[in-house]
Amino acid sequence: MVEETDPVIEMQFINRERVSGRMDGTVPDAGELTPEIAARVLDTFTGTPSPDNRSLSSRERRPSLCAGCAHRAAFFAIKRALPRGIYASDIGCYTLGLNLGGVDTCLCMGAAVSQAAGFFHAFKDSPEPPPIAAVIGDSTFFHAGIPPTINAVVTGTRFVLVVLDNATTAMTGHQPTPATGGMTNDFSGRTLSLEEAIRGCGVRTVCVHDPYDIAGFIEVVKDCYDRTADEGVTAVIARHPCIRDRRALKSQARRAVRVMEKCNGCGYCVREFECPALSIEDKRARIDRTLCIGCGVCVQICPVQAVTGGER
Repeated sequence: MVEETDPVIEMQFINRERVSGRMDGTVPDAGELTPEIAARVLDTFTGTPSPDNRSLSSRERRPSLCAGCAHRAAFFAIKRALPRGIYASDIGCYTLGLNLGGVDTCLCMGAAVSQAAGFFHAFKDSPEPPPIAAVIGDSTFFHAGIPPTINAVVTGTRFVLVVLDNATTAMTGHQPTPATGGMTNDFSGRTLSLEEAIRGCGVRTVCVHDPYDIAGFIEVVKDCYDRTADEGVTAVIARHPCIRDRRALKSQARRAVRVMEKCNGCGYCVREFECPALSIEDKRARIDRTLCIGCGVCVQICPVQAVTGGER
């Protein structure tokens, strides 16, 4: 019996003599069940030796945010708005901002805010305290970010709260959020404004901006950070719908993006932005048309302006 995680089905068999799997050690009970391990287990069951040249692996590729994900643009901008800062983050698909160097901590839901407050107190007497950002998703903020935000305001901490608002709970199956008002049983419930919820925690400055506008988002984050000296906690809502929401995507402009001849193959777009649709081949950037959604953000981040694209 080869099954992921716990041996749920395997435990249902009464005749243990005819069953092999995790419970007798045939299938490893720890670690990832990779294709290679599954093949080796099946070879054991069938008695067929694996050919020496068997290879089920392609080039290794770490998990990444989806092509066109607005969270990637937000992390890219935050790092440039607050260089050498501390970026406390949280639980969600945006934890993959780690690949972009935009996640320094990830502990539990809501910890981005409480840890950012803790970092402020740890560095407040430093001659040059680092800028601090707490990056949390909209669903996570409603679930566990409100109490630590209130605590941070009351205790006089200073940092920028960045709420990544994609109008869904993407990581666990696109359940609705309190701000969208929908219910999983199709009942149309009341909506709660994310901006008002943040202001209700005592945060005075709450800005909303689309992270697809890289330059504009950088300026908004900078301005909010400057305001922390007088106001304490300030907030930026990075608002752009999840690219997996097909209904939302229909109303958005898309660009026919292409790489021009002047691309020098520096790799900045792949190294610093890590969009899955971008790669370097033959010393030049390449766009995978099967993955690219035409968000056009790569047009903004190329240091030599070698990527172009008008609206489709």
